[in-house]
Amino acid sequence: DTISLIGTTSTHIDYDQIDNMLVTPQEVDILIREGALLAPTLAQTRILRAYAGVRPLVASDDDPSGRNVSRGIVLLDHAAR
Repeated sequence: DTISLIGTTSTHIDYDQIDNMLVTPQEVDILIREGALLAPTLAQTRILRAYAGVRPLVASDDDPSGRNVSRGIVLLDHAAR
């Protein structure tokens, strides 16, 4: 048996919604559809599980959306802020 893991998606989640995150059927559909473009057999495979997690991104003052933020590691000096 072979198991594959596909992902990720990128969706803004408000801080007060972090504890209520769920994987939506639409997100699963997108990943399967896009993944099948690379590996067509993915479209016929059984989905065993889906999970969601939070990856915090630090938005800069000139880009509050966070879309252009580097996905690297950022250390903040909260005393300096």
